Amino acid sequence: MLLLFSCADRDDRARSADGTPADSVSTAASPADSDAAAATACSTPRRAGALPDALREASGIAVSRSDPGVLWLHNDSDEEPIIYAADTAGALLATVRVAGATSADWEDIAVGDCPAGDCIYLAAIGDNYHERDDRGFYRFEEPDRDARRTAAADFFPFRYPDAPRDAEALFVMPGGEVFIISKGRDGPVAVYRYGVPDAPDSVRTLEPVQQLTTGIVQLPQMVTAAGATPDGAWIAVRTYSALHFYSMRDGHLAPALDSAGVDLRPLGEFQGEGADIRADGAVFLASEKGLDENPAPPLSILRCRLDRLRK
Repeated sequence: MLLLFSCADRDDRARSADGTPADSVSTAASPADSDAAAATACSTPRRAGALPDALREASGIAVSRSDPGVLWLHNDSDEEPIIYAADTAGALLATVRVAGATSADWEDIAVGDCPAGDCIYLAAIGDNYHERDDRGFYRFEEPDRDARRTAAADFFPFRYPDAPRDAEALFVMPGGEVFIISKGRDGPVAVYRYGVPDAPDSVRTLEPVQQLTTGIVQLPQMVTAAGATPDGAWIAVRTYSALHFYSMRDGHLAPALDSAGVDLRPLGEFQGEGADIRADGAVFLASEKGLDENPAPPLSILRCRLDRLRK
């Protein structure tokens, strides 16, 4: 099983000026010692706002490097290759066309280093039926929040070293090193290293790094997103039901806490598929359409004390 950790559900309604939870962190503990440690590290996840109807299939979210108050999001599939800029309450700021890209099974998005400075990495890596021969990711310079079109995107295709995998999570380390995490529906949840992209349109074989589970996982534990802090110190990995933290040790992911995960189930997400972590420990979460009683796609947040995670 993934090493997860649970936060107790607490009724903390403090808000900051932008409508997100205040920076204070609850110290309420659950019965297990490891869960108590997690509770002091992170606030209770809660709604920060609602995404626009255009993002009813929200599948990925990334925090801007140039403007930490801007979030980049995308749908699983749009008729046109579009990314969306939103503020931290979910209000739409811009709709941006990705030049040179095709919209098909976009599953995750990240902002990371590249030769141009800061780039968006857009993961076209979904493969439910193991039949795609065009798995890969796009990379292009991060646009301004009021842009209407990106610079031309480069595409970096890859193959797995053994058998096809369905994946929905990509993260980028400092220097532009790319990692993919498989979903866990067709084999163990596994981490693969792409490395630093340097040859667009040239197929690269991923390097297997490690397995995070011993076998396939049930639906709630399937991995749907990942994101790294800008300094690469912490990697957040989400499933449909929980959020996990890791540090990178000798090229491998090491659990940052001993317990069972930040419990995301109280958020009532219809299908939680997006996560990214900001330098200050704020984690933003995106889901597809809301539940029947609240049909708007939700944007959620929790705040974590990174100094309380374990290297």
